[in-house]
Amino acid sequence: MNEALLEPSLKLTAVTTLGAEFDSSRTMSPYSPGRRVPIIQGYWVQLTLPASLSGETITISERLAAGAWAHSDSVQTSPSSEVPQQLPESVSYSADDPLRVWQAWLSVDQLPEGQAFLVEVVYDEVIYSDSQGVLRFPFYKKSPARGWRCRDR
Repeated sequence: MNEALLEPSLKLTAVTTLGAEFDSSRTMSPYSPGRRVPIIQGYWVQLTLPASLSGETITISERLAAGAWAHSDSVQTSPSSEVPQQLPESVSYSADDPLRVWQAWLSVDQLPEGQAFLVEVVYDEVIYSDSQGVLRFPFYKKSPARGWRCRDR
């Protein structure tokens, strides 16, 4: 039961631009060039944690280490559809905020097209421990270009 109350969630949003290439494989008309092929620029990752974990030690995969704390309601909207020049500054939370949102940018260099997305969140034994030791939450997506919410796990 406690495990369910502590479970993090994750949202992965692909940022794309339209390339110069056209996909004509699904075109029925000989006069249509097809549709423009989207090119992945990178991904926004939003890791949502319950506020009850505030001040606790949590380990996340290194690929998300370069991130910032975002507004707790930011997970309800889509992140920017542009490649960020720099990450926004971290926000401060009030005691009334129900969630903590860690937001990170993964460029295509960090997650190349065709590579699976894998991130793990580990809670220290002080937060939750049973006979298995620490509590781990893996997030895996074989095709991250389609985006992802935690329910896809």
